[in-house]
Amino acid sequence: MDRVRRWLGSGLRKMVGPVLLVTSLVWGLLPPHAAAGEAVPTATPTLAVSATTSATPTVSVSASASATLTPSASMTVVSTASAAPSATPTSSATPIPVATSTTASPTFTLTRTATATVTGPMPMANTPTATVPFATKGSIGPNAAITSTTGNPFTELAAGWSHTCGLVSSGTAYCWGGNSYGQLGDGTVGQQTAPVAVSSGWSYTMIVAGYSHTCGLGSGGTAYCWGANFRGQIGNGTTGQQTAPVAVSGGRTFASLVAGYHHSCGLTAAGTAYCWGWNDSGQLGDGTSGVNWDGSANRMVPVAVSGGRAFTNLAAGGSHTCGLVSDGTAYCWGGQSTTVPEAVAGEWTYTSLVAGGNHTCGLVSGGVAYCWGNNAYGQLGDGTSGTTGSVPTLVAWGLSFSSLVAGENFTCGLVSNSAAYCWGRNGQGQLGDGTSGTNRSVPTLVTGNLTYSSLVAGTNHTCGLGSGGTASCWGWNAYGQVGDSTVNQRTSPVSVDVSAVAVPTPTATATPTASSTPGTAVFTSLVTGYTHTCGLVSGGAAWCWGRNGSGQLGDGTTTDRSTPVAVTGGRSYSSLTTGGYHTCGLTKDGAAYCWGANWHGQLGDGISGNGDSSNNTANRTIPVAVTGGKSFTSLVAGTLHTCGVVLSGTAYCWGNNGSGQLGDGTTTSRLTPVEIAGGLALSKLTAGYAHTCGISSISTAYCWGYNASGQLGDGTTTNQLTPASVAGGTLFTSIDVGYAHTCGVASNGASWCWGANESGQLGDGTTVGRLTPTAVLGGRTFVSVLAGDKHTCGVASDGEAWCWGWNYLGQVGDGTTSNRSTPVAVTGGRKYASLSAGGLHSCGLSTGGTAWCWGPNFFGELGDGTSGNGDFSNNTANGAIPVSVDVSAVVVATPTPTPTPIASPTPTTTASPTPDRAVFTTLTGGV
Repeated sequence: MDRVRRWLGSGLRKMVGPVLLVTSLVWGLLPPHAAAGEAVPTATPTLAVSATTSATPTVSVSASASATLTPSASMTVVSTASAAPSATPTSSATPIPVATSTTASPTFTLTRTATATVTGPMPMANTPTATVPFATKGSIGPNAAITSTTGNPFTELAAGWSHTCGLVSSGTAYCWGGNSYGQLGDGTVGQQTAPVAVSSGWSYTMIVAGYSHTCGLGSGGTAYCWGANFRGQIGNGTTGQQTAPVAVSGGRTFASLVAGYHHSCGLTAAGTAYCWGWNDSGQLGDGTSGVNWDGSANRMVPVAVSGGRAFTNLAAGGSHTCGLVSDGTAYCWGGQSTTVPEAVAGEWTYTSLVAGGNHTCGLVSGGVAYCWGNNAYGQLGDGTSGTTGSVPTLVAWGLSFSSLVAGENFTCGLVSNSAAYCWGRNGQGQLGDGTSGTNRSVPTLVTGNLTYSSLVAGTNHTCGLGSGGTASCWGWNAYGQVGDSTVNQRTSPVSVDVSAVAVPTPTATATPTASSTPGTAVFTSLVTGYTHTCGLVSGGAAWCWGRNGSGQLGDGTTTDRSTPVAVTGGRSYSSLTTGGYHTCGLTKDGAAYCWGANWHGQLGDGISGNGDSSNNTANRTIPVAVTGGKSFTSLVAGTLHTCGVVLSGTAYCWGNNGSGQLGDGTTTSRLTPVEIAGGLALSKLTAGYAHTCGISSISTAYCWGYNASGQLGDGTTTNQLTPASVAGGTLFTSIDVGYAHTCGVASNGASWCWGANESGQLGDGTTVGRLTPTAVLGGRTFVSVLAGDKHTCGVASDGEAWCWGWNYLGQVGDGTTSNRSTPVAVTGGRKYASLSAGGLHSCGLSTGGTAWCWGPNFFGELGDGTSGNGDFSNNTANGAIPVSVDVSAVVVATPTPTPTPIASPTPTTTASPTPDRAVFTTLTGGV
């Protein structure tokens, strides 16, 4: 048998004499270690010699009642070329049938049933280093959104503890199952055994589910969450449950989301990871953890994961989180072992990761699966149970997986022929093998002969998306989370009842529907310029109001507007930014458009008014494309210049450069984008009157341009033509610049400001300017701080709005016109999801989505239907307290085709979903 072990451990390199006989027998019993793309044979297994192993497994072979290391005389081996098999070999676990088998010569089979068991880790001897893109919309894990490529109406599912959610092709979200905390998002707490629409009407590109909360990614990258919130997992600065979607605080744009038990995480386009919610085990990765479950380290708003790494994917488990970086290295944190990311042991490079309750699994190149962590129920899949694996262990059978998902105590995966296998705990039938109560320590085929394009795993139930787009679920169903309109446990796949799900037909025409009353929540984001304001509605359409003398409202005129008007062009934008007298927008595909004043080339279309503010020939009253064809991830507009960041983190600027604010080492204005000097990879940018600042991928702040008041924070008053690091070494999560001052939020939520301070805009209790960052007084934890002309506002971790600085026109919003050198609460007691500080006015979105503005209203910039008619001495329309934006004329384009009801399938334990009933397009699962 030692010869057999050596032979197996060396990758089957020698096949001679009796070794060939014994190993042919063993490999006739065991599925071979198939290479990528190969199927696993059943009746006629093939000798697999393509992979090597570095560890020696223990192999035992038994026939009938005896156990022997040598085949008995009755266990003859015959070639299929000369004799037909009289029996099919089986294993001690459930056989692993696969739709197709491979053929090779020689091929061996057995004449009687035998049992083979392999124990021990079998890591690859030569660690694969190539990485394979994992098609998951930038997210992995049990709660990852796995996109179907079939183009069918059902696009995505998410599975939590007692609920399941899905997206249809229009981006509308539906949920079903338990709803005690409002996790279905329909505005109620009533249980549903079939899909119901999530309220608010947002269009989502991704949905994820935690234990009893749900999050979705809006079309513009805004994160929304709802459901249980006692750990702060909703991320809106409170701990109150939400029965309908609310925006995650901070105003960040995310590329993907994941959700664990009671925490959530998001990944920006630049790869920066943020987490919020439960942190007793350090799962947020910010270097802190709680004590004896006291909740002291919980975070109600997003905090940056420590280390400054750029992640490509995230996975959130029960009380731990993991992430991949671009070279395939896996990092994990939490689980009461580490509060910051630490590399996973071993030399493997991974293409994907998933996280379960207390275990983690990953795929390496070729689809080989490894798991580690808790193995009480066999969820590591290595043939053992009741153990804990502290290092990655090879999943048995050597299957080549295309994807994995992990539930609380079980794991599932898809192989190359789209068959599904599950292993681990099976107390509620979550493995889908037709049984319950029998745990499996090796991969076991899901019954029904179905093929899947993706899988998701909840706490104790599983769902799959068929190749035709049909959703099937199985396992625990006490709350209706399987979605078959019953609460009966299902041990094999049954179709989700989609009879109430309406899917627009491809030829449907969207009919704009007007909101009926002022203050109705229709905006998803707001931005403020010097004397104008713009916002996006849920469909991505842009609306603007206020001053329009340079065409900055984008409606094709130069007429001021006291209520919102639509930006022409019909484009759907993911974000907007406003400068002094111009506006820019970023479409969902990264294309940049600008409109308004173009005196210095700030629109980026290659022309300008030659620096003459009276020369309006180059101004644009409708959006024009920024020259160069670059795909941006973010845009920011200063008074007379504009900047953007591309996916690599490289920053470009254009427009006025008289003080070096473009950062290219010159003072030459640019009519088209030029790269800033220094080669920095920036995750965020912000632009002010004549200076610009950014945050690097490791959270270091840099500024450049005009510095007469010390607004660059480098300890001098010297202009800088290239990025200069802000003094003090503070790591920032956000930064914003005003006319001559700058403010930022540190990773611990503390707010810092520097630069001009004549009106108290630094918030340090004085009116003394500062050349380096000084702490804002009050000790509050802020999620974002916004700098206006000479005032500043911030959203605290509890969602309350605070402002300070110049208040002559009421822009602080405290009901007075007295300057404030320390933060004061904005009147009204509202909770805000985001704020924006303009040149002279301020605006915010309440957590319910209503738009509010306060301060001067000379041109209608408050949007309440009044104005001072362009007279700077007319203060009659100003508002020292927030007023709601009049959205009675705002239309939100929503498809209104005749819904096509989807017939309810008849649930059976071996249901084969019919493709024409498909409504979801991707799947995601929570724990």
